Amino acid sequence: MFQNQVTLETITMHRAQAPYVLESIDWDMPSVTPTTYRVPHQIGESLSGIVVGTRKPLLTGYVIANTMADAYKNVGWKEYYALQLEEIKQNKKILSRVFNIYQNILISVDGYYMRVRPTSPVKYSTDEVTNNNIMCMFSIELECYEEPLFYNKTKIIDLTTIKGMFKFPMTLTEDATDEFVAFGEIERGVAKEIINNGDIPVGCTITVEANGGNVQNPKVYDISTGIGIELTYNIQNGQRVIFTTEIGHETAILHQSNGAENIMVGYLSKASEFFQIKQGTNYYIATAKSGLNNMFAKIEFVEKYFAIETM
Repeated sequence: MFQNQVTLETITMHRAQAPYVLESIDWDMPSVTPTTYRVPHQIGESLSGIVVGTRKPLLTGYVIANTMADAYKNVGWKEYYALQLEEIKQNKKILSRVFNIYQNILISVDGYYMRVRPTSPVKYSTDEVTNNNIMCMFSIELECYEEPLFYNKTKIIDLTTIKGMFKFPMTLTEDATDEFVAFGEIERGVAKEIINNGDIPVGCTITVEANGGNVQNPKVYDISTGIGIELTYNIQNGQRVIFTTEIGHETAILHQSNGAENIMVGYLSKASEFFQIKQGTNYYIATAKSGLNNMFAKIEFVEKYFAIETM
């Protein structure tokens, strides 16, 4: 499925179903350029990093008419072909409108997604063999700029979770201690497992909320490395802070109960880092200088892949 991210208009392409028949899709691969340096008299070079470039998917297919529709029944051949031609023209207009060079496209395939931008208007065949009153061949050139990878649904990990305490069967007696039954308790200050099965480390969104009282100097960090993010601020009851660690979009914003927002980057501790969730298994913990019992925290991130099984 292809969705225009501005108009939200969508088009679905199939291998053998009108009106858009997908002939082929070349997903391409991002360009990879090593960066190196050398010092005087060094033999060879030292690898300092890798620059991952864009990828350029290419779609080819055919616009055809849905000849199974009721409008095509009980008509002569001349009218039959005229109806097909008119329907193909309308479908071409829709295709060109969705793949607008000024608007991003969200591609959805087998539960994975990719954001792309058309680099030219839809190209239609000028050959009568592939552009007639039965079908029209098209090609669409795309480019994936900021995130040239596939991604799937957001993973959400609660760093403060509820531990179940209710056990069945349960017997209530006349004892006054049975008046209140604990069904669960909130666990805080406990490391939580976070697994990134993707192909690269990824940024995340961290939400810290004060509920039931204030939270002073909240901190979320990786227990194996000590790398994390700490806010030197007293979050008031009902307020929440959202940290974004995506490269190029790093920020920390305080959301107040009245809807106001304040940028809080200046309140980050000197040791804070806008960390990335590493590949594999990680363990993160949420703590605070005071008010830990009032603190709710969660981490959200999206796994990203260079290739998927459908390719």
